Amino acid sequence: MSVSRQWLIIFCCLPVWTWATEPNARAVTVCPPVGDNPDPVIDVRLTQHIPLYEEDSSKTRAEIEQLTGKPDSEGAFSARGVKFLIRGDATARTTRSSFCVWVTKIDADITVTSLTIYAAEEYPKGSCRYDEIMDHEHEHYRTFTWLLGIYTQRLRSGIEQLDLPTSAQPWSVSTVEEGKQRIQSLFDGVARSENDRFWREYNRRTDEFHERESHRQTRCRQ
Repeated sequence: MSVSRQWLIIFCCLPVWTWATEPNARAVTVCPPVGDNPDPVIDVRLTQHIPLYEEDSSKTRAEIEQLTGKPDSEGAFSARGVKFLIRGDATARTTRSSFCVWVTKIDADITVTSLTIYAAEEYPKGSCRYDEIMDHEHEHYRTFTWLLGIYTQRLRSGIEQLDLPTSAQPWSVSTVEEGKQRIQSLFDGVARSENDRFWREYNRRTDEFHERESHRQTRCRQ
């Protein structure tokens, strides 16, 4: 059975920071806890923005082959604009010689711009081969969205393993920008790592699925 898939990955980790600054006249090299009841736990909010898939049967087999880069392609699954994002809010308290900074909230999000399932126009809707192609590509779609749910939770796990500044243990930094860059560098590491792991696992599962499908005979007349 000759059905291929294609996707376009657009990865980025976009920081969106909100900073509040509190005055403190004390000169310190190690920042003390903030307030009477400092909280060592940072609130992490997880979100997904995944659109409904669209079906497209307007392309010829040649156009789908060009889209996938694979010969004999009759269908394809395309995921565009995939982004793993981690954003944070933080507070900075001034001292005579430095700043004390801590993270107050984190937003982790996986966003997908569009999902499309293609079937070559040579196979009319409702035909046996069209239905077979769509069944195949829908399996890629189900695997893709299922894994996104898993990796949204893994973003949380990765964030929770970071040594981030909290109100119970702020960082002492020379400038607010230094603190922001150090924190964002940690976020970037988690986002890139989970993005890479996601695609490795998706590609592995896709290859395994194609291997199983290669041994299955089509039920349609040629």
